[in-house]
Amino acid sequence: MAVSSRSVKSNQATKNTVISPSLLNAIDLNKPVSKRYSLGMDDYMDESAFVPSSQDENDTFVNPPPKRSKPLKLNKACKGKENQAGKSSEQRFQQSFDVTEKDYEELAKGFVPKTTKKNTDWAVRNFREWKRNRNQRFSDKKCPDKLIDEGPWNKAELCFWLCRYIVETRRSDGSKYPPATLYQLLSGLHRYMEANDHYAPNIMDRHIPEFKELHSTIDSLFRQLKAEGVGAEVKHATVITKDEENLLWEKGVLGTATPLSLLRAVFYCNRKKNCLRGGKEHRNLKISQLSRHSKPDRFIYTENGSKNHSGGFMELHVENKVVPIVANPDLGDACHVLLLDLYLSKLPAKAREADIFYLRPLTQLPSDPQKPWYAVSPCGENKLGSMVKEMFAEVGVCDKTNHSLRATGATELYRANVPEKIIQQRTGHRCLKALRTYERTTSQQHLAVSRILSSDMEIDYQQATSEASKSRTQPKTPCLPGISSMFGVTNNCVININFGQSNTNVAYNLHEFERDEMPEEMEKAPAEVELDL
Repeated sequence: MAVSSRSVKSNQATKNTVISPSLLNAIDLNKPVSKRYSLGMDDYMDESAFVPSSQDENDTFVNPPPKRSKPLKLNKACKGKENQAGKSSEQRFQQSFDVTEKDYEELAKGFVPKTTKKNTDWAVRNFREWKRNRNQRFSDKKCPDKLIDEGPWNKAELCFWLCRYIVETRRSDGSKYPPATLYQLLSGLHRYMEANDHYAPNIMDRHIPEFKELHSTIDSLFRQLKAEGVGAEVKHATVITKDEENLLWEKGVLGTATPLSLLRAVFYCNRKKNCLRGGKEHRNLKISQLSRHSKPDRFIYTENGSKNHSGGFMELHVENKVVPIVANPDLGDACHVLLLDLYLSKLPAKAREADIFYLRPLTQLPSDPQKPWYAVSPCGENKLGSMVKEMFAEVGVCDKTNHSLRATGATELYRANVPEKIIQQRTGHRCLKALRTYERTTSQQHLAVSRILSSDMEIDYQQATSEASKSRTQPKTPCLPGISSMFGVTNNCVININFGQSNTNVAYNLHEFERDEMPEEMEKAPAEVELDL
């Protein structure tokens, strides 16, 4: 509708304001003034809708009503918050000002993992020991004392002496280092030089012309060592079999009866099922990293920081590893959730206050079942680092380490055909190449391949694997009394027995014998025993 030329005196003496047409259309001028702005002007009141005008007081214009002020109680609330903020600002930086200059110097050095620093120190010691022995033998031409310590850097001189160092350095027993170890030594020297001087040349850079001779020497030396078989055998952590794990439970090494066995069981499950790393990651484990949930009954483990997720500037968007631990009642005492519930209930109250997970177990159970099973002092890093080795030593197995549990967890997931993405989330690997080193082959798989290559018929891999699995599954057979006492430990041996005149040869696998039974043939005639070890 058209707007009438109704004018209203402005509140301002010198400036007039013209309301925009869009706002005028929303105002019904036929209504009384008291109801004209009852639509809620605050909802569409916009300062941009009012355009300043240069007209004088005699011009036609419409001046909008004044905007309503906020209630006084909101102003009081804001004022109270400002007062509270003012009081807290006095203590806001109180603790941060306690940082010393030494702390600033340590932060400025940058983060260096403990293992990396250890390897760097080892490389520098190795170089200095080589230099000392060489200078004693060749007094006419000595290696400079400050060759890798400080500038000015002579690249030609560095290349000359590093070529001789990499060829002449040896182990403590005089044997040659494998190529991977020599590469670690050079990397350690580079880190040492760069830490002392940021302008130090990168000896590992193949594109620097002055170091061309060094890298040619390294390449030829590595080929020579490979041809000699130095470093050909790569050592991996051995995987723990189901039988070996069951043996730990049967012998009471893992269990819930004693503080030590419960601690070991929790450590075993945390290491294998959460795929945690070495003793340091276990030592830094906190109770607050495990949260209890229901529906389904579970714990959720959240990683604070690790070797691959240290949380530096370049890792701001890298998510921490989160592992759900779901209860499995069918496992009984071996259920991970049950073990965690029992272990946490046996910790002293001060442990929760200090947020320490692994505590030193008491040597004996307390007389009062309500008292804690563990002391307030935490387990040492060395104790946690040798936990698996000690457990398996008690059952006569000597080739297992803490890393065997992590390798076992990843390997079992690979064998179960779990998607690689899920395995990577569980282990925390950022590189698939490193993760795939846990995809270990089994003796059953090798046996299946042998069947395929040696068979005169065409068989596929799944069929060969099934046959290999059946051949390894043998029924339990009765025991031969006195065999173990005669021959000591005879596990996985085949014994051919000739029972008198019957000329019946029977093969037995000793690790599956049962001592409470005896074959009828043995009762009739003496046996001639031949061992095939």
